[in-house]
Amino acid sequence: MDDLLVVGMDLVTGRVVHVGDASADTWKIKGFGGDGTLVCRDCLDGDGVPAGTKVPLVYRGRLHGKRRAHFAHPPGLGPKGGHWPETAWHRDAKKAIASWACWQPGFVSVCLERWTPDRRRRSDVRVTLREGPVIAIEVQQHAMTDSAWRKRHRDYASEGILDIWLWHQRVGVPGIALGEPQCHWQLNEQLDRIGMPIAHAHIGDAGNAAAPGLWLGEHYPPCSGDRVRFAWQDLSDLTLSGRRGLVLVEHADGLWPGMPSGS
Repeated sequence: MDDLLVVGMDLVTGRVVHVGDASADTWKIKGFGGDGTLVCRDCLDGDGVPAGTKVPLVYRGRLHGKRRAHFAHPPGLGPKGGHWPETAWHRDAKKAIASWACWQPGFVSVCLERWTPDRRRRSDVRVTLREGPVIAIEVQQHAMTDSAWRKRHRDYASEGILDIWLWHQRVGVPGIALGEPQCHWQLNEQLDRIGMPIAHAHIGDAGNAAAPGLWLGEHYPPCSGDRVRFAWQDLSDLTLSGRRGLVLVEHADGLWPGMPSGS
């Protein structure tokens, strides 16, 4: 990641900060060489380094200088190869999902980039409804290892948070997430359609189906190891439930046995 894209985290306020949010003197007092309360957000989140790593940032920039003011890692303290820069798609996706969430039944609040109470995870979009647990929506644009995904999923569960995962079409849904309710959705490039995994027909067996030995047509949710295709619905045809997560509203077409619906 170019230094101009480094984003800070203020450990005092718990908020994501950018270089233009305060004066140079403020950042110098809080950053590297100061009290260390201005750290790299991506390092803290475990991008390229162990999660929870606190790397105080350096303020760089001069009045009327050729290069605009920015945060940077101190020499030798940033991850080798840098961080993944946030793409325009990821930034716009968070805003689109947050806007959609505001219109859901029982809506109370929504916020971006909010930490869990134990400060181990930061969700892309956090939604609170009148009923049910807090909902963390992750918009995932990069592939993840099974172990990394499992750890993040378990961390949310340990805090009583319902995590919903929307995977970029290009990345696809990893096999480990396909069988997990609410973790196997896809989000299209235009941010207006959701893909649901529909399992191909197969013979049920005792290990992955409720009806061993019987022929199962296309079905939802997928059994472990199923081949799947994705059925696409407009985002407006889905709603958010505090207890069930992402569900189809009653008028949506294309329901399969077991698919979550609002009815």
